[in-house]
Amino acid sequence: MNEKNNVASVERTILLIRAISLSPEPVGVTELSRQTGIPKPTVSRFCVTLANLGMLDRNEQDEYSLGLIFIALGERVKASRNSAEIAQPYIDKLAKDIGESINLGICNEDTVYTIYNVSGESSVLVSKLVPISPLYCSSLGKIFLMHRSKDEIISFFDQELPKRTIYTQTTYEDYLNWKQEYNETGVTTETEEYEYGLSCIAAPLYDHEKKLIAAISLSAPTSRLELKGRKELAQKLKSTASEISAIYDKLYIRRKNILG
Repeated sequence: MNEKNNVASVERTILLIRAISLSPEPVGVTELSRQTGIPKPTVSRFCVTLANLGMLDRNEQDEYSLGLIFIALGERVKASRNSAEIAQPYIDKLAKDIGESINLGICNEDTVYTIYNVSGESSVLVSKLVPISPLYCSSLGKIFLMHRSKDEIISFFDQELPKRTIYTQTTYEDYLNWKQEYNETGVTTETEEYEYGLSCIAAPLYDHEKKLIAAISLSAPTSRLELKGRKELAQKLKSTASEISAIYDKLYIRRKNILG
């Protein structure tokens, strides 16, 4: 699928979700097609996919409404807005410094949502990515997997995880390798597991209780990342993550002192 088709798919998905969100009652494929101008077969295919992802609910009449996931996302968006505003200047500075795209992501269930992004040097690979990704084949997602219990991890890898590329890793044994790398380096990585030609590095962001609340990642064409040096870029990413986490901690202490 080329870049133009990727963008068209994202636009259609947004149009459908918006139309469904504005409807006071569950709405069928025919009506969605009429409202959005998207062909019925395409509407049907997209809605089935979104329902399988938990983003839409489908009733016995094959009518669709927003899934409960949007309630959880709504609450997370409220909390994440402050997080994004705090992190933004640090992310902007890092992107300018290293010339690569930096992403801020939060997790809901088994999906990562990018809530802020700064583009780096020109790259079609990075610009065409949608702001939603699975946990197992994105560096951001792997950060959140690192903070789950053993039982949760085993359950997660018991399910069938589709490969996006021939390099996508989907087993519990793969996870153990990621965990070892994370324990040794403090970052997670992926090399062309999500998109051919693209590699990413991610680091965690913690709140005042040292609980994981978000993560930041660096996305770059694999060849350029190797040229600039993975270790050097990872260190800069970790330093920025530490700065942001420290600000979260200071703001909490300041707020606590003000409120008594």
